[in-house]
Amino acid sequence: MVLHLTGSDWAAGSAHASGAALLLGLLLLIALAIRMGDGMGSILNKTRVRQAITSAIIIVVLFIYSGVAFSIQPSLHIAQAHSLENQQQWQPAIDEYTQGGEQAPDGADLARTYTSWGLALNKSQHYNEALTKFDTVIQKFTASSAQSEVHRAQVGDIAARLSLSRQSLDAKDYDGATKSLDTILGIPYCDNTCQTQASALDATAYYNIGEGKLQTQDYESAVNAFDKVLTKFSSAPEAGQLHGDMAKALLGMGKQERSSSCSSAIPTYQRLGKEYGDTNEGKSAQKDLNAPQDITGHFTNIETDVPFNQIGLTTGLKGGMGKDELFAKWDGSKKTNIQDNGNFAFHGISQGNYDLIWYANNGSYEYVEFIYHQVSQEPTYVAEVGPLCPVNMGNVTNVHTV
Repeated sequence: MVLHLTGSDWAAGSAHASGAALLLGLLLLIALAIRMGDGMGSILNKTRVRQAITSAIIIVVLFIYSGVAFSIQPSLHIAQAHSLENQQQWQPAIDEYTQGGEQAPDGADLARTYTSWGLALNKSQHYNEALTKFDTVIQKFTASSAQSEVHRAQVGDIAARLSLSRQSLDAKDYDGATKSLDTILGIPYCDNTCQTQASALDATAYYNIGEGKLQTQDYESAVNAFDKVLTKFSSAPEAGQLHGDMAKALLGMGKQERSSSCSSAIPTYQRLGKEYGDTNEGKSAQKDLNAPQDITGHFTNIETDVPFNQIGLTTGLKGGMGKDELFAKWDGSKKTNIQDNGNFAFHGISQGNYDLIWYANNGSYEYVEFIYHQVSQEPTYVAEVGPLCPVNMGNVTNVHTV
């Protein structure tokens, strides 16, 4: 009985007692054999039968005790594991359950201990450590016997993740919060309650990202963050709060796009005018979209004897037109001078398509000319004036096109 208390756990003490009982039994068996041969078995010993039977019973009891003490070790591991689990000594309990033969995927006691450990860590706000315990249960304990514990672990896992997300929000780590919350929303066991909570927090995080990016004039990132709120969390209060700031972000982004690649800014301005026309930014964008534009280019004259010095914008030019008709088009065109270096510029041209025509007067004769494709008879140089962006015609030359 003393040896039962000497092991590192109950099973080890039982093993010690088992070994001692086996050794005592063997020693008694040897002693009995020696004594029987040394006179105890003599017919002159009137108590020989009682002595032999008593010794045999003791030896058998010791052998039985040794076998039983050895065979109950798994049960002792399990019993001690239950005791340790009740004392919330989680890792020792897990060790005992494991030595008792429990393992994934169907060790319900192990799964329960891991889950309870995770929930205790949640309660003490050690959320990352809790997640490792829950993950062990969710990933490894797949048997039906452990499904109730898997469900508990899933609930605890969601609670830990939401708590970590709230911590990120409180610390104004909005990027970290959105990453965590986006992950939560994609987890299969995130139920309706989970979806509602995570969505509300995620909308707040993205809204705050947008506001921060707007303040630092990172307009594209602000627009992207606000769009997340509008598309993924349209029913969140933040979706109704960002209207004015989204207009500011779109206008800021549009201006940046316009300065680097004007055509890329057109969709931004169009969205701003269409969806945020009630804001000052939307009205400004629509005004810019409707505004006339400039047309610039460079004229290269290969006819050295004809001094073309004016260029015009007209419509309806076609190959094979008569002289009078062509001069009439010139007379009705919007004209500008061709500079000595060949550059020309039109200012404030309404949106539309314009054919380019040029003019010369050498004091004796007037010349009007345009270049067209010989097959289609359509003008080669057509200025397409659209919204927002000036038009650069590049090099315009009177080389005939095939």
